[in-house]
Formats: sequence, C-alpha cells, structure tokens
Amino acid sequence: MLTWDGTETEIGNLITDLTKHNHSVIYWVGAESEKHHKQPETIFHNSLDALFNKPAKGFTIDQFSAPSKELIESLHHVEAIILTMMNSKFPTYTVDMRKHFYYNMLGYWQGILKQTKTEVIIFNNVPHSPYEYLIYELAQLFKIKTLIIEGTWISDRAYIYENFREPIPALEEQRKINADKNFVVADLKEDLQKYYLKQTNPIADVTPLYMPIQFKQYLGKSLIKRRLNHLKNAIKKRSLFKEIVIWFKKEIGTNLKKDYEKLQAEPDLTKPYVYAALHLQPEMTTSPQGDIFVDQILMLETISYTLPEGWMIYVKEHPIQWLFRGVNYCESRYKGFYEKIASLKNVQLVPVSFNSIKLVSESKTIATVTGTVAWEGVLRGKPGMVFGYPWYRQCEGVFTIKNTEDCQAVFEKIKANYTVEPQKVINFLHHFDQITIHGYINMYIENNTTLTTTQSAANIRQALLKHLTI
Repeated sequence: MLTWDGTETEIGNLITDLTKHNHSVIYWVGAESEKHHKQPETIFHNSLDALFNKPAKGFTIDQFSAPSKELIESLHHVEAIILTMMNSKFPTYTVDMRKHFYYNMLGYWQGILKQTKTEVIIFNNVPHSPYEYLIYELAQLFKIKTLIIEGTWISDRAYIYENFREPIPALEEQRKINADKNFVVADLKEDLQKYYLKQTNPIADVTPLYMPIQFKQYLGKSLIKRRLNHLKNAIKKRSLFKEIVIWFKKEIGTNLKKDYEKLQAEPDLTKPYVYAALHLQPEMTTSPQGDIFVDQILMLETISYTLPEGWMIYVKEHPIQWLFRGVNYCESRYKGFYEKIASLKNVQLVPVSFNSIKLVSESKTIATVTGTVAWEGVLRGKPGMVFGYPWYRQCEGVFTIKNTEDCQAVFEKIKANYTVEPQKVINFLHHFDQITIHGYINMYIENNTTLTTTQSAANIRQALLKHLTI
C-alpha cells in the first residue's frame, strides 16, 4: 500500500520500480492528477476523498463491519490523538461528530487492510492526517511492516525507518559498531561539515531554511493577493458587509496577538532559565509526533512543577503562528491560552521578536516537543529536553521527557554542571551520515541543495527498495 502525494514523475517511477522488483501496489492513496500511473491491479483512492472519509471508487463505508468494542478499546490512545488531529480540517465538528467520523474511518480501513492482505505500507512523510495516522496505527496493531520517509532539515538528508516512536535501529547499530571510535569534523561528508561549522559559528545566521519562505508566503505580495481574493469572494457571495463587521470587531476587540502582547515582558538573561519555544499548530511536529504533548501547556506544567528554585521558564510563540492561523481564537490557541501559560509558576512570555539564538545561547536548557530549536541548542553545547519524537533524539545531550520525574533528573544533571560533549555530537553526525540518504520530501529544501528533484526521487526509490528486501 502507498500513501503518497508526489509529483507525477516521482510517483510514476516509484510504481514502475516497485513493479520491476515484483512488488505489487495493491492500494494507493494519492492525488487525482496522478492516478493514470496506477497498475491494473491497483485500487486508487483520491487523497482528498480519504481525508473526508469518502471511500475509494467501488467501495462503501457500510460494506465493512463496524469496529468492535475490543478494537476501539485497543486503540483508545489513537482515538485521542486523531480527535485532536481533526482540529486542522474539521474545526467545527463537535466531539461526538468527531468520534463517529473516527469510528467510520476505523471500520473502513481495518476492512481494507484485511481484504487486500497488505504486507507493507509506505508513507512519504510521518503520517499526520487522520486517515494516514489511523492506517499507520492499524498496521502496528496488525503487525504490518511500515516504511516512513522523514526529512531532517540537515542539508538534503532524510531517514527511512519503520516506527516513528522507536529509536532508529540503524543509528543504534552505528553507535555500537563505532563505540570505541571518535570522529572529527573532517570525517563527515562535505554537506555535513558545512552544516556543523555554520551551526556552531556564534556569529553565523542560522535561521531555519523554512522561515524566510514561510514569511514570504504570508507577508508582502502574498498577503495582498490573499486579501484581494478574500475581498472578491466576499463580493461574489454578497457577504462584504458581514466581513467588514467581523474585521472591525477583530480590530477593536480582543485577539490572540493582543492577549500575548499584554502579557509579554523582556526576559532577564542573568537569571538561570529554560527556553521553551512553542510550536506552530496544527502541525505534524506536535500531532502525532508530540503524542500527548500536542497540549503544549501540559509540557510547560511538567517543567514548571520541577523547576529548580530561582529559575525561570521563558516561553516564546512561534513567529509564524499568527500569520499561519490568523489572530482569531482557534482550537490550538483558544481564548485564555496565553493567560494560562502566564499563570504558571515562574513562567514568562517573551516578545516574539526577541532573538531566539540569544535565548538559546544564554539558557540552561531548551525545551520543546520536537522542534529543531533543541537540536540547535545541542550544537551550541546546551542540553535539550524533548517531549515527543524528533529525528535527533538519539544524540548526546538530548533528553526525552515523559513525566515530572524525567524533568527532575535532567535538572539535577544540569545543576551538577552537566555539559554536552561536542565530541559525542560529532560522533552522532557521523552515524547520521552513514544511514541517511540524500533525498528530500519537502520542497523548502529544493532551493538549498545541488541535488535535483530527479536525483532526490531516484535516491529515495533506491533506498525504499533496499528496505523492502530487509
């Protein structure tokens, strides 16, 4: 089974290569524009239909049995994650509507997996839409092999692995093989050498690749274009007066940005502190990769409970959040969200404009669900506390937090003058070098690599075929 919304050439070549190597694509969830690439035996399912729980052509929801009490109970954890995941596309659904939507999905996809006798499922990203994530979890339950491609934001490197919650076995294997060896920067491939030297240069601009692109998407000409389109639609629907009233209420009333700025204060960097960078939401990085810590306030409460005496937690909103979702209250940023954060013991909101690198450099540790901010901190010698499943969590200096006891243990280490050893970080990058591929699934990378999209797709296909033979 494939869940893959790739370009026509990319997916066409993948299906061709799989067929040449005697792998039959029995079911494929993809873009409608690509379905002409399917093989005669392949069941094609439009990804937009799958998102809205519409079955593939020739199937109906009610042709499969309703999910049993036993199946639903075995997936209660999955249900909770999916109900939150629905914030993105189904914000107006009540809890009961979401639950029934989920039960229908569950019945359909368990039926499809059993009927097709699927042996392997390939995901071209960490599964993060409701139907993709459900397919993934059903695969775990039914012992069906899964292959996931995850980009890393390091050069054009990507991982391929089976389970996003488990440590990557190939990394552990490299660590054991090289247990008695220490590597130097010169041992890394050229792209990783450049990356490491830039990230550890205190005066280099290390703004993440995606940030300038996202700002361009939401500001300047793009913003004017979006607003003109919104105006045209309002005139077409004869709702211009209504839209003006909504805009006026937003301007004179409360909103997320006003709430935040009312509570923010400049941080005192002379105090010991934890830097907690909030995630853009809804996004894959917190759902499903954050698991229960998709609730970022829960993360902050966990840290606050065990925070050493005299320490602070400086919290900063993601700079794209209000551009991406607007300043109106929403499911992930509801009315009272920032007030709740500011009410926590020794927690302070800091201006979004405050320099993140400075906050990282002067901190005792960086806390995040899965954000690269903790990885950037580790490269600068600062331990990271991660509450989810980021790709870098097997590196020295990264501590996975599940509860207050884990937090307490990290704080005790830091108070005992724990420091991240650069040598072990370089060793991790060497292991990373050995097991990652040059291939990108995120087009943000395309303009920051010499690797063409054709080469990238070929590398990914070759790696997938190799994993299918293991």
